[in-house]
Amino acid sequence: MTEILRHLGRYELCRRIAAGGMGEIFVAKSRGAGGFEKTVIIKTILPHLAEEQEFVTKFLDEGRIVVNLTHGNIVPVFDMGEENGEYFIAMEYVPGRDLREVLRQLHEERRAMPVELALHITAELAKGLAYAHRKTDADGVPLGIVHRDVSPSNVLISREGEVKLIDFGIARATGKISKTMSGRIQGKCCYMSPEQAAGRPVDARGDIFAAGVLLYELLTGCRPFEGDSDLETLEMVRVCAFDAPSILNHEVSDELDAIVARALAREPEQRYQSIDELQIAVTQQLYGNGYTVTSRDVATFLEQLFPKGVEPDVLRKARNSASSGPLDLDAALNLELDRLDRADATPSQGFVDPHLATAPALTTPVILAQELLVSSATPSVYAAGSDKSADPGTGSGTGSVQPVSTRPANGFKRWLAIAVALGLVIGAVAAIATWGPQASGMLTVESEPAGARILINGAQLVGVATPHTLALPAGTHNVQLSLEGYVPKSFTLELERRQELTIFGADARLTPVSINGEARRFEISTRPSGAALVANGMELGIAPQKLSLGPQDVVNLVATHPDCDPGTYTLSHSHATESIVLTLKCADSPVRAPQESVAATQETPQIRTRPIGAQASKILVTFDSVPTGATVEVNGAVLGRAPIQASFAPDDVLNVRGMLAGHTMIESTRRASSIPNARLAFSFVPLEMGCLDFRALEPAHNELAINGRWLEGRRMMLKAHPLPAGNHTITVRNPDAKREETFSFNIEPGSRCTYLGVWKPER
Repeated sequence: MTEILRHLGRYELCRRIAAGGMGEIFVAKSRGAGGFEKTVIIKTILPHLAEEQEFVTKFLDEGRIVVNLTHGNIVPVFDMGEENGEYFIAMEYVPGRDLREVLRQLHEERRAMPVELALHITAELAKGLAYAHRKTDADGVPLGIVHRDVSPSNVLISREGEVKLIDFGIARATGKISKTMSGRIQGKCCYMSPEQAAGRPVDARGDIFAAGVLLYELLTGCRPFEGDSDLETLEMVRVCAFDAPSILNHEVSDELDAIVARALAREPEQRYQSIDELQIAVTQQLYGNGYTVTSRDVATFLEQLFPKGVEPDVLRKARNSASSGPLDLDAALNLELDRLDRADATPSQGFVDPHLATAPALTTPVILAQELLVSSATPSVYAAGSDKSADPGTGSGTGSVQPVSTRPANGFKRWLAIAVALGLVIGAVAAIATWGPQASGMLTVESEPAGARILINGAQLVGVATPHTLALPAGTHNVQLSLEGYVPKSFTLELERRQELTIFGADARLTPVSINGEARRFEISTRPSGAALVANGMELGIAPQKLSLGPQDVVNLVATHPDCDPGTYTLSHSHATESIVLTLKCADSPVRAPQESVAATQETPQIRTRPIGAQASKILVTFDSVPTGATVEVNGAVLGRAPIQASFAPDDVLNVRGMLAGHTMIESTRRASSIPNARLAFSFVPLEMGCLDFRALEPAHNELAINGRWLEGRRMMLKAHPLPAGNHTITVRNPDAKREETFSFNIEPGSRCTYLGVWKPER
């Protein structure tokens, strides 16, 4: 039997889902003949406000406005009425999420909404607003409807991916009898237009401004205007200064920056003059970049963002109340938390600025067997913070190549752990016996011409070129030769134990790329864009840049970007392509080598066998890390990102440093010949991380340095900028105002960001 709260008109109120200072919202059922049943939303006025005629008139105005709006992007109102002095509006129930919930979930996952989805949602929202703005009465006279409260909580995304606008509660229509109550400013401060914040008349261009704010938030995860208080926020809206979205999200194009800037122009005359113009601009940007977005794409995104259900659990239970009793404790707590959250006035958090370094998630800990196969007398691994001396053959540093330490439980579990440990020891001994010099073979790689780079199984040998001899474990290997101006060549070979093979002759001859002897012009870009380029020590400027090279010219390119590791590339006149992309390794993106348009050829090499000779003059060492992608530095020189290989003389002492954003740095000193199986793996320990929300108000656009490291460009805010827990400094500099100041702050671990606001205007 259905348990209902009460009846209101012909509706059964099942669950109260929200309550505020002016009214309540219920999930309700409307029933009819033949078992007809429909779930609806009922909005009511609180009893004490029902006695205020001005407020009642305003409430009824909403119903009169929306009941005449029939559009796919507006939630329809079915009914409005009054019973025993209680006024109510009945509207469609839309299973799904509002944009506020979507943005909050994206922030918790530290990721951004895809640009194409942000554009699609804005375009759909604009369609609904355009319909409302154009609406006329029965005589064709425009009603002059302005929503005046376009914000994330008033934009619903249905389970089917449809975008719907709700809550015309403070909408203004020409000719309506209600006026803004007592001259109050109504709406959410963060989304107000400057004229609305100043109490001046508002027209449809105010909704355009709010839509621009919403687009900005979808693209960047943060609001362009948000202060410590409503008064400060209103002042920021009036000044109307903000960072371009592309500063906070590298995926945003300059054209999209311009669309947002026009929508957020301070003066209404400088904005789009109709919401249709904004909708057209956004749609052109969407399809002009090859995006095709449908409601199904939005629905899929929502399903992935809310894997436990697109429809909130509390609302689902309320909708299904016909077959369920009262809310259980979890549902009641969730409902109350949701209510408190809706009333929460704390600033929203944005997603991590893609410009800046983030801490990658730590994968499942792995101990590589090669690192465990060491003598107990000379252990090569120590826990972080070990004070073991840094003699060759030992490890030292703030972190180290780290074994996993576990404490077995009492009883059976303890004996089980001992048995497993003994099994590992036996396996290690067997591996040592098997994996020795006898299990290796010798490979000599030659090429015509000499000097080609060598890649073994996809890993480049650092600092060596053909001809070169190295030891490899027995088995199948892929060898690739790469030389500027020549087509890369790839071989697959089988190396047996104690065998010596040589790649030589015609099959090792590289084919030159056909080019003329004239100067060539190269275009150099970076990923992410905007990195600073240096060629042979001379600054080229910010990428992309063009560079001309003569037949004899060779340049060493270096690309640097804030919070990314530097990238290097050697470019000559004979390079296969004239478009070079330097992909930098940042904390949130995988590293990729510059792409060349000439594909490697796969061939079977001509191999000759020769007698076993002297031991190899070099040892090929593999550097690996958990998680992968750590920057490896040997004797002060950066080798690259793990996994990577390099050759060393057996007696070389290697001072190795492993660095991974968001993790402790690891240092280890080893003699090349003492590294078990020539493989060194680092297991990184993540730092406790927090984040910083920062804003400088006046002057607004400043140069920022965190802990002495300057960020790129000028900006007025940082949103959810990741930092290790502890004390930090930020320096704010404005050359135009001749002002510079350094502030100290503390970061607490966790997802709640520390807020720091500086240079606030004096009142």
